[in-house]
Amino acid sequence: MTLLARDVMKTPVIAVDPETSLVELERLLLRHRMGGAPVVHGGKLLGMVSRSDIVRVLGVEQSMAEVEDSAFSRQAHDGQRRGVEAIGEQVGQRMQKLRVRHAMTVVRGQLGPDAPLQQVAALMVEHQIHRVIVTEGEKVLGIVSRIDLVRLIADGRFVQR
Repeated sequence: MTLLARDVMKTPVIAVDPETSLVELERLLLRHRMGGAPVVHGGKLLGMVSRSDIVRVLGVEQSMAEVEDSAFSRQAHDGQRRGVEAIGEQVGQRMQKLRVRHAMTVVRGQLGPDAPLQQVAALMVEHQIHRVIVTEGEKVLGIVSRIDLVRLIADGRFVQR
């Protein structure tokens, strides 16, 4: 018997709205021990957001704050920089304003519930992604993550015939 996406997908799916703050998103991911979530608005799948996306945005914000600090020090009469604490505070303030829509990415892993797990795994490898969203039309039904596939192998339940 070939296992399908529907046989291993996690449900219910915890999705986030594009207007969710990145701070709130991080709390949600920690609380539910997730690495990422689909971005859904009005029942429509818009994208995917993960911890990696938060780290990427945080890096950009830190770089921008450092550039501003450098410009500030050139304009200041005493030539002193504001310091690491001030940069950290500025990044923190910006992060409070940033939303999921600023960090989300295009969904590269999306299949129907009847997709064989081999196809799910091949999509993960092809796009170098950690999770595949299982959809029916525009409706999100579940998620299959890499750890779900590894767990199947570890439990001896993944048998290819």
